[in-house]
Amino acid sequence: MKSFFLLIFLLIVSAVSFSQTSGKSKIVLKDKTVLNNVKIWNIYSNKIEYEEKESLHDLLTERIASIETDTAVLSF
Repeated sequence: MKSFFLLIFLLIVSAVSFSQTSGKSKIVLKDKTVLNNVKIWNIYSNKIEYEEKESLHDLLTERIASIETDTAVLSF
């Protein structure tokens, strides 16, 4: 059941990330750190890849509290 919800979440995030008009998102981590002006590149079951300041990074999904885009807010 947990896998099902993770799959649904990843599908939603994928759809949102591909439909971004400005290409910029905000990632809020569980430790209250905020990553502004990032572009999400890939979403996997255990991590996401994003671009920040023209450099690619990866982040474990278990560290993410929410992802905010122009059109949606996704909470974990």
